[in-house]
Amino acid sequence: MRKFNRKLSTIVGIVMTLLVVAYSTKVANIIDSKEKYTQVIAKEQDSPKNYLTLNKLPKQYSYNLAIKYGDVVSRLGKTENIEKLDKFIKDYEAKTLKNNDMIRITTYSVVGKPVIRDLVFTTEGLKLITDPTRISEKLKVEECKVSNIYIDTRGENITYIAKTNTNKEIYLISALIRIEEKGKLHNH
Repeated sequence: MRKFNRKLSTIVGIVMTLLVVAYSTKVANIIDSKEKYTQVIAKEQDSPKNYLTLNKLPKQYSYNLAIKYGDVVSRLGKTENIEKLDKFIKDYEAKTLKNNDMIRITTYSVVGKPVIRDLVFTTEGLKLITDPTRISEKLKVEECKVSNIYIDTRGENITYIAKTNTNKEIYLISALIRIEEKGKLHNH
């Protein structure tokens, strides 16, 4: 019975993650009229050495390519490089990030289309740049200031959320918690 409950819990967690990804992809593209966004035209000097600027990434930005480039990646309930996001958040909270330090988070819809989010620390604070243009060319790259990043843990699922300076919450990524990682979680 215990094995059955564990398997059921894992399946429910995967289904919840898929639903969150699909829903967040849709919600991320709805612009809140109170939020002040500016369209971003990425410049080479705006991106750290280890990341290509958004406009230089290929239109067909595959899951394997995102992993190769070092992104934090989520697709169909599978997450890669989540420890990089944890480290970035810890460094942000410890105030040890340097100007233009960043992390790239790429989530894939059920049909395999990516939404790319760059969290970039600047002299003005933390900003989030969201690029949904690979889902539809009608969508625009958006930028907002981030006041906080926090983690919401429910059951076997962990969700990273950015809170903007206007108190809007923006989904970043979700992952299933591995049993060995449960004790290592830190509060944000």
